[in-house]
Amino acid sequence: MRKTYNIIEKTISIVLIVSGIFILWLSLDLLLDKLDIVVRSNDNSYSGLSHYYYGYFRDFHLVVIFALLSIISGILLLKSKKNGWLLSAIVFIGFPISILLRNWLNPESDFHNPGNSTVIAIGTTILLLLVGVLHFAKPFKKKYNVNSKDILFILLGLGIIIVDIYVFKK
Repeated sequence: MRKTYNIIEKTISIVLIVSGIFILWLSLDLLLDKLDIVVRSNDNSYSGLSHYYYGYFRDFHLVVIFALLSIISGILLLKSKKNGWLLSAIVFIGFPISILLRNWLNPESDFHNPGNSTVIAIGTTILLLLVGVLHFAKPFKKKYNVNSKDILFILLGLGIIIVDIYVFKK
């Protein structure tokens, strides 16, 4: 594999690790803030939190899963493991798909009334999809000896993400 592609691969893995840690930290911080607000509204009592669990699970589970997958795939990709390549392809294609589908399915989303922030979000989403497509460049396919089972594994991962979005849509 050429030196350029090695640099691209290492950059992608570092971006995956850093962004995964950042997203995990932000989502857990937001979750703890929400729980703190609920506890304060219940006179500092944890009773009555059970009916909030489903909503919090619905809101945060996919983000946490993507963050953990990003960290794991980044580490494996840094070590040039095939599983890292597979997981990072799922992350870079599945995360943008999940953003687009969740916003499209949510009628209250800014997605339906585009503004500047929506255009920036869609641009970032397209950039992530392009990085996902870059995973299928010939040097990467040759290095990781990609076969039809690997493509099927990626499609299965994307299918699970899409089903998850429809099941837990907001």
